[in-house]
Amino acid sequence: VHKDVSELLSVFLTKGVDLEARKLALEAYPLLQNCSALKPPEINPEIKACLTSQVLRQDIFLVKLQVQLATILSALAVPFNKQYELMKTSQSPEVQQELENLGDPLKLTADIFYSLSCHRRFLIMPFLDSSVKDILENCPVDTLLFGQNFTDQLKTSKEAKRFGATLKKKPKVWKPPLSVAP
Repeated sequence: VHKDVSELLSVFLTKGVDLEARKLALEAYPLLQNCSALKPPEINPEIKACLTSQVLRQDIFLVKLQVQLATILSALAVPFNKQYELMKTSQSPEVQQELENLGDPLKLTADIFYSLSCHRRFLIMPFLDSSVKDILENCPVDTLLFGQNFTDQLKTSKEAKRFGATLKKKPKVWKPPLSVAP
């Protein structure tokens, strides 16, 4: 890249972007309307109630980062979409290569977005009962950080444990024979 571009990126990478410039950039690229996954997942209400204000502040910061990533994804999706439309009409290798070149940054940025969701979950897990850890780890991220079906899965798991306990064979207790008095 041109030296000027490299220097500009270096300034942003080492000093960040001032608040006003960030706000203007975020407003310039609205989130895609037909991609609800661009909205950072919210913490499940029953889990949010278990968290400290410090954890919630950390989560808010990470959500703000996810909003910025969602804006980047929305901005990158526009040229990607144009290239995709071109590819549908032209099967040239150049058009396909350009689509791939645009798609890789989209994939990587989306992966960072997802990784932040995973990190948010990781920060929250220590504040929750370890008995639900397996359930929490298996819940998919969707509009809620631990999935919309978390409560149902928790109830199902508890019911299965209760039912399993009734099925479990009880160990026989050895009782000494009754002694007969002479």
